[in-house]
Amino acid sequence: MTAPAQSAPLQLGGVAGLSMEIAKWLVIIFIVLAVISFIL
Repeated sequence: MTAPAQSAPLQLGGVAGLSMEIAKWLVIIFIVLAVISFIL
């Protein structure tokens, strides 16, 4: 009974970390595209 309770926060943390990574890369890609379009 204790194993699921202990693994739940880890799974939530993993999902939150993954979403933060995706958001970070989306921002980086958006900035790069904006700079390229501004230069061109």
